[in-house]
Amino acid sequence: MTRGRGHTGIAGIALAAMLVVAPSRVLGSDSSVQSDNDVKAALVFNFAKFVDWSALPDRAPIRACVVGAQAIAAALVQIVGEETINGHAVEVSTPGVGTSWRECQLLFLGSTETRPSAEALRPVSTLPILTISDSPDFLDMGGIVEFYVERSRLRFAINLDAVERSGLRVSARLLGLAKIVRGQDVP
Repeated sequence: MTRGRGHTGIAGIALAAMLVVAPSRVLGSDSSVQSDNDVKAALVFNFAKFVDWSALPDRAPIRACVVGAQAIAAALVQIVGEETINGHAVEVSTPGVGTSWRECQLLFLGSTETRPSAEALRPVSTLPILTISDSPDFLDMGGIVEFYVERSRLRFAINLDAVERSGLRVSARLLGLAKIVRGQDVP
């Protein structure tokens, strides 16, 4: 099934609905930890729908790289299936820490197995790579999107300075759902 720009309104509603996940599902027992991973993976996939990938050649895949979060990578593979985003297939990979992330268009850095650092992000901070993490202070390190829990709800913040550095264009619809942060620079 192809998702084009015409579906962004529906995707936006789905994205907003996903942000009201109850804390017991997000932070509860082992089975709800899986639910947390599923929700994060779904959000990551939906974020990609709200980013302008116009610099990507026609029919080239969007490479979604997941580092340090095997459960999120597995959930993302299930969600992606045969879906495309504006004519681009989505390929999920799990490169290691310290490998080149330059081939990624989307990079999720998990906080559970590896803590992202400003040093690790520096080589990709000016490339058109959507960086996302559930690690605290990810935006302070120069990341673009950070998941956080507020009032028992999974939320996300977007660092506009990091977006501008990357050269990506993020839809106003996605920005309207996020907590907006400015003034964070890569050290």
